[in-house]
Amino acid sequence: MPEFYTLPFLKMEGLGNDLIFLNGEKILLSEARPMLSQWLSIVGELTRRLCNRRLAIGGDGLILAMSLDNDEMRQMAVNFYGNYAKDCHLSWTYHNSDGSQSHMCGNGLRCLALWAKLEKNLTGPLRVATHDGPVTIDLIDEDHVTVIFNSPRLSGKQIPFEAPGLEGKQIVRQPFAINGMQFPITCVNVGNPHCVIFEGSFLKPDLFRAFEKELPVTTGNVETGQKFFPQEIASLARSIELDARFPECTNVEFVKVLDRGHIQLFVWERGSGPTLACGSAAMAAVIAGVLEERLDRKVAVTLPGGTLLIEWLPDDNIKMTGAANLSFRGQIKIQSAQLKADSTDKSKMVKTKAKLSKAGAI
Repeated sequence: MPEFYTLPFLKMEGLGNDLIFLNGEKILLSEARPMLSQWLSIVGELTRRLCNRRLAIGGDGLILAMSLDNDEMRQMAVNFYGNYAKDCHLSWTYHNSDGSQSHMCGNGLRCLALWAKLEKNLTGPLRVATHDGPVTIDLIDEDHVTVIFNSPRLSGKQIPFEAPGLEGKQIVRQPFAINGMQFPITCVNVGNPHCVIFEGSFLKPDLFRAFEKELPVTTGNVETGQKFFPQEIASLARSIELDARFPECTNVEFVKVLDRGHIQLFVWERGSGPTLACGSAAMAAVIAGVLEERLDRKVAVTLPGGTLLIEWLPDDNIKMTGAANLSFRGQIKIQSAQLKADSTDKSKMVKTKAKLSKAGAI
């Protein structure tokens, strides 16, 4: 085994949600190939190292992108997600910056469409194998990338949110007490769990004044969110994220309704903390707003990093349109001895389902 693996990567971003992309096929054809055979056991540590903003590349998450025109990549996707992956063009795995796995990332999927164009010259609607089933992505141009997501899951059991008598019911305007406060929450699952908040004594008018002026992403401290996430709600967001009623933890959204077709949104991402943008959070906020009868089904969602257009379609699927950009390309060396299998869940985040944790790679 070589002392170091050299990993080529693309750094990409969707509305400031910055992500590191590794090309599975390039790893397969390099001396780093052994990584793929133990991917699910080493990716947590690899992600934490590569996403470190002071010692490595830095990012909100790590994506292993796989083009399924390669037989070995296709078999790896089948091992991860099942036989339906055989009919897909692409597959991926996504991990938050703390190493925890997330089953969905809307900004990441838009960036995946651009990755497919840049790395494989693939265009047109493309089917992606994900833990949440097949998802369709389509790159029109870098400012207009669409993703069609599957129907949201809305019952307490599906989110999951654990409270007596709510397993089979929608969690809409559910009274929620934490940190000495009580306020209503609406919860949805769009491939990952979300807790959406429209009301609360902490949602003061000046909380959203940051949206009144442009927020250059270069001024944001992504580690603490000091520039683009209100510090007065950071402790609350963290407490909700880790609350035991959310057994897989949860993303948290704080929403201001401007009108029935436009909202502003602060996001606290499970496993990453405050981020400039989160595509699944934008979808969750719109769905929650419809369920609470605050919003129409087509809404512009403005986040600190920019605006996404979300539409909850008549067939119950969800359409997202927004930008995706390449920041830079590069390569990084990482010591092979450092990539040891995780023996503990360091992040207290979502656990990999048995099917995935037992899946072989290649």
